[in-house]
Amino acid sequence: MFLPRLEMKEIILIFITFSLVTAHVTRKWPKTIPVASSDDTTRIVGGNEAVPNSIPYQAAMLLYYEDEADTSFCGGSIISTRYVLTAAHCLVDGLISAEVILGAHNYRETEPTQQRITSTTFTVHEEYDGEILENDLGLVYLPTPANLNEYVQIIALPSRASVSETFVGSEAVASGWGYYSDSTDTISNVLRYVSLPIIPANVCGQIFWDITEKIICSGGANKKGVCTGDSGGPLVINGRLVGVTSYTSSNGCEVGEPSAYSRVTSFLDWIEANSDKYFKDSFIRRVSMKIHTVPLSQAEMKEIVLIFITFSLVTVHATRDWAKILPAGETTHRELDQFASSEDRIVGGDVVVPNSIPYQAALILFYDEEDTNDAGFCGGSIITRRYVLTAAHCLVDGVVSLEVILGAHNFRQNESTQQHIPTSTFKVHEQYNAETLENDLGIVYLPTPASLNQYVQLIPLPSRADVSDSFVGSEAVASGWGYDTDSETAVNDILRFVNVSIIATDVCNVMFVNITDKLICSGGAGVKGICLGDAGGPLVVNGKLVGITSSVGYNGCEAEDPSIFSRITSYLDWISANSDAVVS
Repeated sequence: MFLPRLEMKEIILIFITFSLVTAHVTRKWPKTIPVASSDDTTRIVGGNEAVPNSIPYQAAMLLYYEDEADTSFCGGSIISTRYVLTAAHCLVDGLISAEVILGAHNYRETEPTQQRITSTTFTVHEEYDGEILENDLGLVYLPTPANLNEYVQIIALPSRASVSETFVGSEAVASGWGYYSDSTDTISNVLRYVSLPIIPANVCGQIFWDITEKIICSGGANKKGVCTGDSGGPLVINGRLVGVTSYTSSNGCEVGEPSAYSRVTSFLDWIEANSDKYFKDSFIRRVSMKIHTVPLSQAEMKEIVLIFITFSLVTVHATRDWAKILPAGETTHRELDQFASSEDRIVGGDVVVPNSIPYQAALILFYDEEDTNDAGFCGGSIITRRYVLTAAHCLVDGVVSLEVILGAHNFRQNESTQQHIPTSTFKVHEQYNAETLENDLGIVYLPTPASLNQYVQLIPLPSRADVSDSFVGSEAVASGWGYDTDSETAVNDILRFVNVSIIATDVCNVMFVNITDKLICSGGAGVKGICLGDAGGPLVVNGKLVGITSSVGYNGCEAEDPSIFSRITSYLDWISANSDAVVS
């Protein structure tokens, strides 16, 4: 229902007063933490209790003012080891200090998973307007850096390529310790979450006035949304932070009206300028889809596919001779720093910021336990502390053991960030076909679990809801230590990445035959893609692992032909059955 402008103005003034209650009314401990703990089990309106520590990027903040009795509560999101993103209105009105609690489920208790860090350094957006809650964004600096582990992790921010994305229709997750109803007088003991649909600005504007492009709204149907005490908390889509909880309707949290959040993509420059986050410009560039169509007979196409498969297998076979991947010298990979290096690898890509792709693994493959000269190289993705996902063709032809290197930037050096884990336990997909490279998926078991920290982190898998998503048109990131040209004779010293566009199966089939729904292809326009040494590595879209590097065309890595990956959503059941990964 549309309201006259005068009535709308009245509403906005009222709902702003309600929103500020998050900071002001909750500044009385009796309103947030009663002397006796509450036995209510539902909070965040219409939501559920989170599995303990399943939202490891969520922060709780106890806010202190000059009057020791004057205290409040807000949520926040861990965006780096030094910074928590929250709402501006949580950090004003004479705030002196904040106790930031990381790794909490029940923040009222002293849990062994918790890290409590006191800060007196915070930044409010310079253009924050407390009357209309515009630019409602703030940052809290952690003087003691967060210790990243299984319980405390960083939430990915959107890339600059996402700035034009409205996210309308997407399913988002909001979380916090806030009220569960308008009549309650205490926030929750335990962390809760709720799934919410993102609605268009014009729909949100029917309830709130002046909804700008800096605001993102979630629908409130079925009495679902955020409430008092959830301010500053995260709104997440596909593993990325898209919103910071700001306000709800003056009519209350249970009336089925929208919730409003500061849109993170509108503040990327501000976040970069006021924290240690870095948004690499290359993430803006889109790879235009340009595939050369060649009128070939089916017989010729079949010949081509057999040739390119032979080329793909060179990833394992040719690289088994260290002379092919590591110039002559000592062959023990622990001493690879003495070998010559080249500056360019992964075709058309760039060097990554060190440890900015913390889910990437390097795999040294050994075929003879007593002869380290007989070795190969592949990439992989860390999907749990115990398992690395890679290509099946990396694990066949007599592989007897591997050394998995995590946290590496220059894998030839013994960097302090690295974890070296030897293993002889791995599995190849039962239906892997070496001739067609169908079901080119394998998994490596880590007998010593990975220690998660700033340099070693898990990559989320797609959910079962993503199975029907083709990802066509999406911008993806491939990474690895592979060759940069067809004439190279060595993999790269340092990790590189390239932005590629996902193309349709029928377009990919112009160059290759038998591209099934179990494969996903990226375009090669602009001489961009993967190459020898990148096999088994990750293809990531919106912070989720969607592909495992499998093969390239017989024309070579620089021919602008597509690159081919095993499609993760086709193997969720297999991954779940053969690892400890939980697929949602």
